Amino acid sequence: MKTLAERLKWARERIPGLTQGGLAARIGRQQGYIGNLEAGTRHKSQLVAQLAKALGVDAHWLATGEGEPFSQKQQDDAPQLALVYASQAELRLLTAYRETDETGRAAFETLATNVPRRKVLAAANHKA
Repeated sequence: MKTLAERLKWARERIPGLTQGGLAARIGRQQGYIGNLEAGTRHKSQLVAQLAKALGVDAHWLATGEGEPFSQKQQDDAPQLALVYASQAELRLLTAYRETDETGRAAFETLATNVPRRKVLAAANHKA
């Protein structure tokens, strides 16, 4: 990814349900600010560090495209961050799993084992 616009959009879209408006709210801006960055009509941002933190990516990578999107620590922390960015549907599933009996949990686990998965971190590890 060669531009800030491409990197920003990629990083935002890897978080299920995170809209431009949602990201903007996390950094105290309006949706149009993020829209302009992603469209490439705004080429620099004084808020790269805040954007990177809100997106869980490396600030240097976001600003320059150099290095990797995620540090080793960020990759290690990914399972915990997944709950922070979980959608309401994902949280309902987790709650249902926790509240069900052994038979219900076994059914959840069978389903989870057989559902196709996307590789969020694997995709993130490609060279920008």
